[in-house]
This record gives sequence, structure tokens and C-alpha cells, in this order.
Amino acid sequence: MPAASSEFFRDNSHADIAAALQARCFENAWNAVSFRTTLSLPTSILEILSVENDPAAFALYQLVDVEAEILTLGVLPDFRKQGYGKLLLREAIAYFRNAGVTALFLEVGENNISARRLYDAMGFETTGKRPNYYRHKNGPEDAILMKSAIK
Repeated sequence: MPAASSEFFRDNSHADIAAALQARCFENAWNAVSFRTTLSLPTSILEILSVENDPAAFALYQLVDVEAEILTLGVLPDFRKQGYGKLLLREAIAYFRNAGVTALFLEVGENNISARRLYDAMGFETTGKRPNYYRHKNGPEDAILMKSAIK
């Protein structure tokens, strides 16, 4: 695996990059205005993982007191199944541990098996379900709620 590193941003200076990354990862991507607006909040944190100086993965987090939530996370198709998703999350967990965060939450599509395997491998546990939460062209999909304690 080529060298990779994460950077964390607490402002909206990288909103356009985040929007472009998400558009390459997901069918229903946010636009740059949505990223800019969310990243203008003092509770938002953007992580961009670069491989040999090229963005390869990203995650957008919301931080409230001692809890954080993954709002969106994606790995570009060319970098999937190479360990970059795990690296992205490991770096985030270390970042949040240093910030005093004790729990990380997320929701993931029930049919997103790759992402669910990643979260399971990273120690996330299922805590619930939101029926018909996601809207796709081929119909609704349930969201699986997950949590990981940060120690």
C-alpha cells in the first residue's frame, strides 16, 4: 500500500474537494454548497486521506461534546479494498481520542455490505435501524445505526 496520510480541516476551505470526492463515490452526492454550509459550523470536521498527495478518501464528521458522528465517508473506487477505509477511520479515532471524544456514531445503508464489513472490522456495533431512510432510484433502503466506543 503506497504511503497515505490524513489531514483534518475545521473550516470550509476544502468543501469543493469534499464535494468532488463524494460525487465520485456516491450516486446521491451532496453539492459543494451543502459541504460549505455544513463545514461552516464549528462542530464540523472534514478528514481527507491522500495517497501520494492525491485525495483518495474523505469523511465528514459532526462533533458534539464527547460524541462524534460520521455524516458521510467515501473511498474513491480506484482505492477501495486496499485498506484505506480502515486507515481513514484509524486516523479519525486517534484524532477524536485526543480531543476527548468517547463515542463515534454512524448510519449505513443496509445493503452497503462493503461499508458494513469495514465498520464491523473497526469495532462498530449495531444499535438500531431506521426503516426506509435512504431514497434510491430503485427504491428505499433501511439505515443501520452503529456505534463505536473510543478508548
